[in-house]
Amino acid sequence: MSMEDIIGHSEKDIKDIVKDFVKEWKKRWNISNQDVKKITRMRFVGSFAKGNYDESSDLDVLVGYEGEMHYDEFMRINELDNKIYSPELDREIKIDIIPVKDENFERELNFYLEKE
Repeated sequence: MSMEDIIGHSEKDIKDIVKDFVKEWKKRWNISNQDVKKITRMRFVGSFAKGNYDESSDLDVLVGYEGEMHYDEFMRINELDNKIYSPELDREIKIDIIPVKDENFERELNFYLEKE
């Protein structure tokens, strides 16, 4: 069963949802466009991407961005209630956004892939 089947949303839909979470977060905390100029790319990592999730698993999304904000500050986005409903699992799944500056994206992605 694919991740899309399990979660009940397409990869594109989830990426659009993550972009919406970023927009909401920027608005709520008055984050400037200079701090986070744009989302450059995303990649699913972790247990859902590997297919070995359990009842407590969240959906880990590596999010590349351009901007001046340090990734530690960007991590505050996870203070929002970033969840989607999975009809297949009949529960909400937390989306854990892992921000990384675009120039470091490949290195971080390799770290997560090696860890898996």
